[in-house]
Amino acid sequence: MIGHKDIPSISGGLPFLSHALPFIKAPISLLKKGYKEHGSVYENRIRRSLSLSLIVQF
Repeated sequence: MIGHKDIPSISGGLPFLSHALPFIKAPISLLKKGYKEHGSVYENRIRRSLSLSLIVQF
């Protein structure tokens, strides 16, 4: 079973806010950055919340 420590995180982010500002400013760009860095499955943090992204191309 995969735990969240096995899922890669997007680089960057500010202390406490994590990726909140980039997500508010340009959410699609943040998703593209995560896909470019880690492929289809990655996590990003917005404040204390954990968000997992699964990107599927058809």
